[in-house]
Amino acid sequence: MKIMQKLCAVQNPWSEVATLSGQYIKTTIYSGGVAHMVLDRPPVNALSDDVYAELTAQAVVLKDRSDVKVVLFSAATKKGTSLGGADVKKFLRFKEPADGFAHSSGRHQMLRDAFRQLGKPVIAGVDGAALGGGFEILLSADEIIAAQSATLGSPEVGLGIIPGAGGTQFITRRAGARKAVEVIIENAWKGPKGQMSASKALEYGLVDTVVEDGEFQNKLRERALEIAGYNHSERAGWKTHRRRLLEGLPPDASGIGERGLDYLSNVDVRTLVPPTLVPAAQKALESIRVAYGSQSLDPAYNGPRQSIR
Repeated sequence: MKIMQKLCAVQNPWSEVATLSGQYIKTTIYSGGVAHMVLDRPPVNALSDDVYAELTAQAVVLKDRSDVKVVLFSAATKKGTSLGGADVKKFLRFKEPADGFAHSSGRHQMLRDAFRQLGKPVIAGVDGAALGGGFEILLSADEIIAAQSATLGSPEVGLGIIPGAGGTQFITRRAGARKAVEVIIENAWKGPKGQMSASKALEYGLVDTVVEDGEFQNKLRERALEIAGYNHSERAGWKTHRRRLLEGLPPDASGIGERGLDYLSNVDVRTLVPPTLVPAAQKALESIRVAYGSQSLDPAYNGPRQSIR
C-alpha cells in the first residue's frame, strides 16, 4: 500500500504533502517539490503587518524544508487587484506620513530579504493589478510570470513618498534610466492611466513572461515544476545567474550614445510632476541614480555584474 502511495505521488507531482496556514497566507507544499504561497486578504490584498509577518515566517519554514525545491508566490485576485500595496489606512496610526512609510518600508524589506535569502528559486505570478509594495514583492522574485490582463505600477511618488523596498533599484536595473523615470516618477500620479499593461512591462523587462489569462495557472505550475526538476546544482546555478542579471548593470548603463547617468543628470522633475510632488520626485530620482553606482543589492550574489539585455 505504501509503495502504491509513493508511486501515485511520483506520477502526480501536485499531490498535497503539507500546508502552512495563517490568517492571510496559505502555503501548500506538493509532492513534486513546489511550495505555493497564496496571499488572500480581501478586498485588495493590501500588505499589513500581519501579512508581512506571515509571509516572512512561512518563508523561513520553507527555507529549511529539503523537500521544497521551488517556491511560487501569487495572490487571490480580488476585483481585478492582485497586490494592492501597503495598507494606507495603517499610516493613519502615525502622526507623520513619513513615519508610517518608514515602518511599512522596514517590514517590506524584511520580507524581500526573506524571499531573496531562501536559497531556492522563487517564481512570482500576477494576474491582476500589482501596485506599489505589491509590485516590489514581485520584483524581489527570481522570475515573474504575468497574465495578459495584469497591470503594474509604482504610484508612491503620487502619494508624496518613494518606493521604499527596492523598487527604485530593481526597476532601474531591469529597465534602465529612462524607463525607470517614466514608471517611478512620470506616471506615478496619473492613477490607472499610469499603470503598465503586462505587455508593456514585458517590453520594459519588468516581467519575464506574459501568458494568456486562461493559461495563467497552468503556465505558472509548469514553469515551477520544470525548475523543480533540475538537480540541486542546476537550481543553485539558475538562481545565481538570475540574481546577477537582475541586480547587475542596467541595460543603458554603457554602450554607444547617451548613457543612463548622462540622461539622469539632465532630468528636471519639475517638468514631470505637479509642484506638490516635486520633493518626492527629486528623492526618487536620487535613488534611481544610486542604483547605477551601487554594488549588488545582495552580498550573496556579488559576483561579476552582467547586463540583463
